[in-house]
Amino acid sequence: MSLKNTHRRDAKHPEWRVLFSAVRVGLLAVLIVVVFDLIIPPGREPAFLKGSQWRPVLSQAGQQGLRALPPDIEAYIDRLKRERGI
Repeated sequence: MSLKNTHRRDAKHPEWRVLFSAVRVGLLAVLIVVVFDLIIPPGREPAFLKGSQWRPVLSQAGQQGLRALPPDIEAYIDRLKRERGI
């Protein structure tokens, strides 16, 4: 498939680009919340997360995603926290 055909196909269906961009932003938001939930100690999270109305939803989505991963991932994260004194 040439680049020219790809561009033409995207021009016919711009809603796909918007949809994929929205999904990408959502996944990034979930990732940020999961990192702060797992690594940053309670009470030391940034101000933009303290009063966030979306944090519980994003946190729950992140926890469901972590449960889908192999169990040794959480043990690895805990080991990193202990080693680095976080």
